[in-house]
Parts: sequence; structure tokens; C-alpha cells
Amino acid sequence: MVVLGDECEIDDDCCLTSKVYSGEYAKEATCIVQVGSAPGEIEPIKFQTEAGYDKLEIPTNGDTYTFSGSESPRLRPRANSVITWSSDYSVQDAGFKLCMKALDQNDNDDRATTATTVTNSPTATAAVGCIPP
Repeated sequence: MVVLGDECEIDDDCCLTSKVYSGEYAKEATCIVQVGSAPGEIEPIKFQTEAGYDKLEIPTNGDTYTFSGSESPRLRPRANSVITWSSDYSVQDAGFKLCMKALDQNDNDDRATTATTVTNSPTATAAVGCIPP
């Protein structure tokens, strides 16, 4: 996994988290996550955003799903797709922590993430080797 920018990060548990400032994520935060070639299921540990305004969009093999408020994502993103996170200028909340389960080779539905690239801005880059490609 590679992290670019400052508004999302991969934590010590190898989970994607919104960057938290004084208990809340930032205003007008943006994060782009490049999904790997063999994604497993997203395991939500925490998901609390401003309902209707601060959104996480996840493409699957069928549709693109938008999560906001306390709707926890528990699905498998489409391989090589892009997950997006954005917050608006007003109300912030606690944010999210989404872990990635290993791919079950026998599971072919969308309810199930692996190697990712997280992009917020083209300024900072750090490699993190949590999940094998």
C-alpha cells in the first residue's frame, strides 16, 4: 500500500483510517484509494461521518455504493477500482477505520479489500507493506 497526502492513513493494524484532528476528521478532506487486483472484504471497525454530506464511495462488480452517517461498508470493492472519501466544509464526525480481510478464493460476491493505494494530494508518499499483493 502507498499513502499520498495527509487526510487518510494506514494505521498500525494495517487498516485504512480517516486522519483525526481533536477527535474529528478535517473539513474538506479528500482521499482516493486505489484497490488492488484481488480485493477481499472490507471489515468496518468504525464508521461515523456527517450523514448525507461526508461520503465514502465504493465501486463493486455491480454498482457503486455510497456510505454516509453510520452506514458501515461491508462489501468487496471491484478489483483495480478507486474508492473515494470526501468531507464537506461544515460538520465533522469521528471518521472511519476500515480493515481489509484476506480474499477468500471461494467467495465471488461483492460483500467482501486488499492492497490499496491511498491518495489525498500529490505531495507526500510513504510505502506501507501491510498486505501482500
